Amino acid sequence: MVEVFRTNVDTEETATFILELIAGQLGILNANFDLEDCDRIFRVAYCPREKIPEIIELFRSQGYLIEILPD
Repeated sequence: MVEVFRTNVDTEETATFILELIAGQLGILNANFDLEDCDRIFRVAYCPREKIPEIIELFRSQGYLIEILPD
């Protein structure tokens, strides 16, 4: 299962920073950004449902917007 989120992350440096936080704090290693997409997509493969609120909180605690895109 892949969860896809809309974000306001707009630079590679910020994307790398967020990915490092997510790996270090949440243990999620299978995530990536598509900053070329108009929604600045953040994608996580095999994301356990219980991790979604933690991901959202991590983004928000760093001052970034994030929302789940509907299927």
